[in-house]
Amino acid sequence: MNFIKIFPIILLLKTSECRGNKSIQIEEISELNKSIEFTSDDYYQVELLKIEELPGSVRRIYREWDDLSQESKKILFNDIFEKENYWGYFFSTWAKYSFYTENPKILRIFQEALRFVKNEYSVDGVIMTEREVLEGHWYRETFARNMRLLLDAYSYTNDLAVLGIIEEQTNLWIGTNEKSNVKGFKIYPYSSKLKNARSSEINPNQNLQMGLVFSKLYFNEKSKFYMNDFIKESALNEIKAGLSLVRENGFFPLNQHAINVGDSNYAGLSTIVLYELAQIWADPDFIDILKRVGIWLEKSFNESRPWNTKDDLPDYHFDQFTAFNLFSRIPAFYAAGLPSQRAKQWMEFVKTKFTDFQILDLTPRWDNLQSLPENYYSNHKRNKDLKHLPPKLYVRKEDNVVFINVVGSEIKDFKICQLDQNSIKDGVFEDLEIKEGDQLKVYDVHNNMTTLVFGPLMAGSHLKVFVNFFDYNNPIKNK
Repeated sequence: MNFIKIFPIILLLKTSECRGNKSIQIEEISELNKSIEFTSDDYYQVELLKIEELPGSVRRIYREWDDLSQESKKILFNDIFEKENYWGYFFSTWAKYSFYTENPKILRIFQEALRFVKNEYSVDGVIMTEREVLEGHWYRETFARNMRLLLDAYSYTNDLAVLGIIEEQTNLWIGTNEKSNVKGFKIYPYSSKLKNARSSEINPNQNLQMGLVFSKLYFNEKSKFYMNDFIKESALNEIKAGLSLVRENGFFPLNQHAINVGDSNYAGLSTIVLYELAQIWADPDFIDILKRVGIWLEKSFNESRPWNTKDDLPDYHFDQFTAFNLFSRIPAFYAAGLPSQRAKQWMEFVKTKFTDFQILDLTPRWDNLQSLPENYYSNHKRNKDLKHLPPKLYVRKEDNVVFINVVGSEIKDFKICQLDQNSIKDGVFEDLEIKEGDQLKVYDVHNNMTTLVFGPLMAGSHLKVFVNFFDYNNPIKNK
């Protein structure tokens, strides 16, 4: 057992300027929130992953990295990107390993690799794999997924270089793509170079990922996009466009022009993204649709027919039969209130269908959701308690109303402006005064603490403050 002392890390907010820059469209905002702090009690017990517990491909890079030439690194990443299709997966994975091992060399490799990829794979500032360069397009899907994965990496490392790259790529995307009005929603196209009837169609999987990227930048106190109205409007239009295609029974269409094809391949990934969005915004419509899709996935597909096949034509588009497309439905099952026994049965089915699948891989993959308990889908008893991310805070103010959404595994204490929440339940503070410099503190049962210091943007008197908790004791299925 390792005993790790965690010292407070104070993240000071930067300000940014943009005067007439169309690609960013950000007004100058100063000291919106003064600081946010993640820390722990003086000592707590935490089990770290060991290098020998990591996958063989990771251990090989770990051993050989310092001896690789620039040419060898290019060959390495060409091979990785050809297999993964999205360059962001490498960085999401290595950031998680850095967090779970606290190994400084893994963090260094992550940082050096990120600089290398930015330098070697940038075309006019856009990071593109060789396949994407040959195709000649910077697609909405590749932008959204890579940025979503980099945001995952940022949550595990708090590395400002990661956030800087996300902002650069987002700025470039905004500057090179014009939104279109599709069914009343202003959304980005598949690519700026595609000019046809379908170039701006609604594709729920892609629109939701776009919405998640914009949402996280909007709520990130250290981002130049923080509390930016343009980014908020972009996020909500992408999200609502994607959800506008979902039927009353939860049927999740592939896209706007395949409206009668149920997306049995990507609906799992889409609902993982929607789960995060539901926690970030605490929007009742987002939560309701998430539940309905979860029920549709469970009722429409079972062990004998886990996804659509050619026999289901016209309710069929293509095959992409992977373990991920099956186990990724678990968060939607949980949100829909399906019993734990059913989730465990489904996971056992995935394990038997894909013999190389390891259920232990799920916790790192789903850590960003935080409120999904492992014992919901697994009977496996771990021989070690892995680290937990600190609670997340998503705070916004609209007129005289403040919304505070708290996401964690198990929240044990919540304090705002010297007031203690009597119980960790959703609630409302009436006629509250928030002054610049007042603090919001949240503690979880793992002794992680997140502190937000309010800046002038959130200050005010006679405020109504809505607080929503998303954790094991306040499950999304009960919202």
